[in-house]
Amino acid sequence: MLRSFVPCLVLAASLVGSSAWAAEPAPAAFEPLLASIEQRLNIADQVALSKWDSKKAVEDRAREREVIAAAVLLAPQYKLEPAFVEQFFAAQIEANKLVQYGHLAEWRLAGAAPDTPRPDLVGQIRPQLDTLQKTLMEQLAAFAGYRNNAACPLWVAQASNSGERDELHRLALIRATGELCVTPH
Repeated sequence: MLRSFVPCLVLAASLVGSSAWAAEPAPAAFEPLLASIEQRLNIADQVALSKWDSKKAVEDRAREREVIAAAVLLAPQYKLEPAFVEQFFAAQIEANKLVQYGHLAEWRLAGAAPDTPRPDLVGQIRPQLDTLQKTLMEQLAAFAGYRNNAACPLWVAQASNSGERDELHRLALIRATGELCVTPH
């Protein structure tokens, strides 16, 4: 029985592999969106330092609600579905928190955070995130027509497994892009 199963696995793997090679390349709108998502995740490094210094909790539900509500209000302006925008920004926040929790755990084990400059959370970091939110809305609008493309999940998977990011940021990118594509059930 095992002997007949192995060729089936080889055939299935070759079919999956050939479909990956045959998939169309990601549209031009994908790369800038991905870069902005990664920029937001890199800002999480600074947020984590701020939380370490202030000893504040990572979870800030009031701020999270504000961010999501502001994005949802902008959705019609960008011809985006409010439910999708809500889901997308909730994913960004969860991914951001993943980075923060990961760094805080590392620093607790090390007994200290890195000795690097600390931008002010309210005065410097949040304005960056607010500006980036508008950029993300524009880029989401440009990418929206590709969300239903059958190759979209492959584009996202390839993107999360390429580049020079550490494992924490790779996992956070996977979370941040988890609902970017509409996949058939």
